[in-house]
Amino acid sequence: GGTRGSEGYGEATIGSVQKIAATLQHLRRLVLQDLADVGWSMIWDLGPWSSFLDIGSGYGKVVLHINALVRMRAAVGYECVNSRHEIGTRAKQLLEAELALKSKLEAADAQRDSEIAESTVQGEGGVGDGAVEGAPNEATDAAVHGTVNGTVN
Repeated sequence: GGTRGSEGYGEATIGSVQKIAATLQHLRRLVLQDLADVGWSMIWDLGPWSSFLDIGSGYGKVVLHINALVRMRAAVGYECVNSRHEIGTRAKQLLEAELALKSKLEAADAQRDSEIAESTVQGEGGVGDGAVEGAPNEATDAAVHGTVNGTVN
């Protein structure tokens, strides 16, 4: 929407979001059983089967944090102030890019570890190319810094 609004308003802290997530993950035990002991099903607890909706989500911090903590089916924020929505969308894009890079680096590490283990089993006794493990090289520099031949990807 085109609603205009102040950028200065209440934001939830990471600690608050962690408390909310913990409460929602154990909602049956912490809240519902005290209301009525009727055998609440697991579906009431926030988990991988759940969806989370934050209306008036601001910059999207709660949605991003809850989704990272709980890893549910869907986490959605709705914000009608354009500037807040744009900042939240950009934060989500940056987080997704960071997670994708982390995943690629972890896969490269696993591949390297597999190759080292394989060469050790075959009697080569180590990396096999004379490289010092953990020493920087062009391939790791390009992966970490997103550059190839000096060009930013």
